Amino acid sequence: MSYVTWAVLGIMLLIGEIFTLDFSLSCVGLGFLVAALMAYLGFSINIQLITVCVVLLTLFFTLRPFVLKHLARKQEYKSNIDALVGTKHNFYALSEDKKHAKIKIDGDVWEAESATPLTNGKPVKVAKVEGATLIIKQEE
Repeated sequence: MSYVTWAVLGIMLLIGEIFTLDFSLSCVGLGFLVAALMAYLGFSINIQLITVCVVLLTLFFTLRPFVLKHLARKQEYKSNIDALVGTKHNFYALSEDKKHAKIKIDGDVWEAESATPLTNGKPVKVAKVEGATLIIKQEE
């Protein structure tokens, strides 16, 4: 194969990596680019194929796990209702039994329940979310 064919295939695979992001197409693409270099230098097709295999397998089993490990660092980002748990708020309406309240969070009004009676003026902490109801605890 000509070095142009190897190079075009290698570049296409590197571009394809943008859509997969698992670093496997990059390993193959880089192997093809090294084979393009070997073809440019005049080595035979057998040497080119062996080079592709060696580079591909080397990258796949050494560099790929290292890259995936560092790219996949898990960071806890809470969003939506999960982000409400643990936050502190003040309620603006309290029921007669003092166990139900209304809390306004970012413009949204939430129904809230407490296992113990609530006291006016003390902030509450969201313990968990059940459906559209916040389970709260009074801060002490």
